[in-house]
Amino acid sequence: VHSIRIASSTAGFSPFEVFMMIVLPLVVAVFLFWYAMRAARKGWIG
Repeated sequence: VHSIRIASSTAGFSPFEVFMMIVLPLVVAVFLFWYAMRAARKGWIG
């Protein structure tokens, strides 16, 4: 029932919430990619 109410609502997101939904996953992805490259260079991972 909870998910149905959310799906039918007229997405009332604030600009900050939209910003977080778009930017936060990108920041996490870029960080993980950078960290993996760094770990590979240092020989921590194969």
